[in-house]
Amino acid sequence: MNGIGLSTPVFDLNGSRYFRGCELDPGVTQKNDQRARRTSRTATLDGGVSVYDTGYAVGDRDINLTVPDASATVSAFLAYLVEFYGEIIVTTEVGAFLGVPVSYSKDDNGRASLIIGITKKA
Repeated sequence: MNGIGLSTPVFDLNGSRYFRGCELDPGVTQKNDQRARRTSRTATLDGGVSVYDTGYAVGDRDINLTVPDASATVSAFLAYLVEFYGEIIVTTEVGAFLGVPVSYSKDDNGRASLIIGITKKA
């Protein structure tokens, strides 16, 4: 992944940052490119299946931003988004999205993570 940009929807002097691809955990960023359809399968009496498919929705995606060696500034920025904003703008190489900053965490090794629940494509 080339990178991820995060921004608040209203002007905030401290509300935007771009994370270059080399700053991000490559294993986590590969998961961000996954897609799934809304389907359910039910076994039928004749030994087959019945499939109920309601299609694909961009709102089913989560974007996980993980910085393996996060500085105090990066950690403070990610925590700030979760604490003060119910919606943020997320830009990736595949498009721009609106999303909810769901959770932030930082482990003992300095690895900071932000989970963003996508609500719609901007």
